[in-house]
Amino acid sequence: AVAGFQGGRLFSPAALWLLQYKTRRIPRLVNIVAHKSLLAAFGKGKKRVDLLDVLAACNDTSSLRLPFWKKGLIVLLMLLAGSFIVSFGWGYLL
Repeated sequence: AVAGFQGGRLFSPAALWLLQYKTRRIPRLVNIVAHKSLLAAFGKGKKRVDLLDVLAACNDTSSLRLPFWKKGLIVLLMLLAGSFIVSFGWGYLL
């Protein structure tokens, strides 16, 4: 409104939800992803940012990706939890 825009909402409700979810409402990240989303929509000739534009912007933002060691840690914890459940289950059945 300050810049003189008279149209409707620029972001669809689903796009806003994904923007908030992926950026964890961190202002710097919201600004970066919203800017990239607007550019993606503009590049496609659209007047409204949708879910796919925000998703593309999130995939293009390295600050939102988990570092490699965190991914490995998550996989390791899942494997340990799975083996614990399996071993506990077999012990319970015997």
